[in-house]
Amino acid sequence: MSKQFAMAFFSCAMLMPSLKGNIFESITNHDIKSLASLTNRMAIVNSRNEKGETPLMVAARLGDVEIVKILISAGAEIEARDHGFSVKDQIDSYLRRTGEARAQIV
Repeated sequence: MSKQFAMAFFSCAMLMPSLKGNIFESITNHDIKSLASLTNRMAIVNSRNEKGETPLMVAARLGDVEIVKILISAGAEIEARDHGFSVKDQIDSYLRRTGEARAQIV
């Protein structure tokens, strides 16, 4: 492993936790601008929070259609599961809680 590669790898590894936290914060705060700057990193788009949720799962749980669409177009894994629950399960849970129409979200 070259010294330059090792330095780049460790720099990315050090940044990963803060970027991961930022994507979940951006979703929770509906911060589209911040989210847009983070979604070009596939690993971040499919990262997991302390509960095991992906950013897409969190956006679906919150019923944030705009962010769901952004994450999917950025390559978020729609088949990801968290303790047996899928993104579809998160959307269904949101719809049961709010009574919103499924067509709006899907």
